[in-house]
Amino acid sequence: MGYLTKQEQTVVIMVVAILLTGWAVRAWRLAHPSRIPAAPSQTQR
Repeated sequence: MGYLTKQEQTVVIMVVAILLTGWAVRAWRLAHPSRIPAAPSQTQR
């Protein structure tokens, strides 16, 4: 990444880190489903 400035490199690294964290959380939640059912939504009126 020699063609990016230090600030641009930091932004790219942070975006990739956020995406990887989200992916890891999603994978963990799919592998460990909650035992407590979600409360019914109150959107129907």
